[in-house]
Amino acid sequence: MELKKREKILAIATGGIVALAGLYWVLSGTGGTTNYSLAELRRQCEAKRAELEKKQNLLRGQKANAEKLAAWEKISLPTRPDAARSAYQRWLRDTANKAKFRTADIFSSEGQPRKGV
Repeated sequence: MELKKREKILAIATGGIVALAGLYWVLSGTGGTTNYSLAELRRQCEAKRAELEKKQNLLRGQKANAEKLAAWEKISLPTRPDAARSAYQRWLRDTANKAKFRTADIFSSEGQPRKGV
């Protein structure tokens, strides 16, 4: 099958356009979607690694602080005043008995507001 003159011109033009597009794609380095050099990609990778390390260090610090807070909450008095008073009296009575005080009678009253405190 022989091509007519018009078909030959159309085929050559189409081939030229495809060749130019292929040449552009090859020369752009990454298929024409983005134009990053290898050095730029490595720099971005290092920046992301540094950011990840910073966030991991922050997370480790927060976990350590949470563990400390949990330990402090475990040994602290309850938040309710009546329960705290009772727990403190029990601890004070036990400490006085261990120290072998003669009388370990402990009385408590409601807290009183004081001036200047």
